[in-house]
Amino acid sequence: VGRVVTGVACGATTVVVPMYLGEISPPQLRGTLGTCFQLCCTVAMLFAQVLGLPSLMGNAAWWPYYLLLVLLPAGLQLLLREHLLESPRWLAGRSHEEAFLAQQVLAKLRGQKADDVSVLKELDFMQMGQQRGAKGHGSCASFGDVSKEMKIPGYNEGVFSMLRDRSTRAGLLICGTCMVVQQFSGINNAFNFSTAFLSANGIEKNTITLIAILMNVGNVGVTLL
Repeated sequence: VGRVVTGVACGATTVVVPMYLGEISPPQLRGTLGTCFQLCCTVAMLFAQVLGLPSLMGNAAWWPYYLLLVLLPAGLQLLLREHLLESPRWLAGRSHEEAFLAQQVLAKLRGQKADDVSVLKELDFMQMGQQRGAKGHGSCASFGDVSKEMKIPGYNEGVFSMLRDRSTRAGLLICGTCMVVQQFSGINNAFNFSTAFLSANGIEKNTITLIAILMNVGNVGVTLL
């Protein structure tokens, strides 16, 4: 039961956290912060692998405490959750009152005043993205003309619309192909069943442990690249 609950939580986290980071981060840092999430995941996997060594916590005396370590980040998340702000992009696509709240949240995130030009312009951009075809009216009267002139190809459209648009087609195909090829590469089997596979082929236990750690080191290195 514990593994099922942990698996569901991990699966939800890999979707919710990058999406939330993308919606609250400045446009120029969006890609960097999204990569940082993946980097944190790979570093955490390596850290857990090292702590699981028999000389550290992977032994009869320490393994219960090793499993309880998961309570530390979970408890920290519960303590800090009240400081999480609503997504300004999500608020901007709702009622007029919540659009005003989005302006306040965005100003707080950017460290600017609510009536700052950069805040108003970014909010207007967000509201355009919430409207089909990205041709809607801006939330701020001072930037209404900007919202009519700016075009965001494929934004808030379906997958087929993005494929038809030459400006988004290449990126979408590259990302999709990478995800498909990754599944056929066997990397999931390598991480999940490497111990059983290597043991069945007569590899010593200490060597298997070293190989597993080196795999995670490589995982971190590739993420950094």
